Amino acid sequence: MDPSESQSLLMQVIRLLSATGENDQREKEKIKLERSYRETDARVDKYVNKYADTFEESMKAYSDAMSRVSETLEKIRDVRSQLSSCRVKLRYKHDELRRLWEESQEHETMCKILNDIQELKDVNDELLGGK
Repeated sequence: MDPSESQSLLMQVIRLLSATGENDQREKEKIKLERSYRETDARVDKYVNKYADTFEESMKAYSDAMSRVSETLEKIRDVRSQLSSCRVKLRYKHDELRRLWEESQEHETMCKILNDIQELKDVNDELLGGK
């Protein structure tokens, strides 16, 4: 029974009870309403019992899913924090690597200069030795 039907039925009962002053008619309507309410109550109980297990399973699945989502969000926060920490450490390492690379360039330049000096000495020795 949809809400408009129940409203219509209720209005009909109110009109009937207002219009009749007879107790017999009122008693019949009361019995009829009580029976209708019992039937409705029984139908509601039937549907509740029929779908209670499914509803409980759905709620459990929803609860499990929300729990997993919460755990995942916490893990994501941890990973972001660790990633941020790694970025800072990499920045320090980057600066250190740049410094070491610059030092290696200086050493290469010094080695080249020393090799050039050695070659000049060798040339000078050949020139002096060849006299």
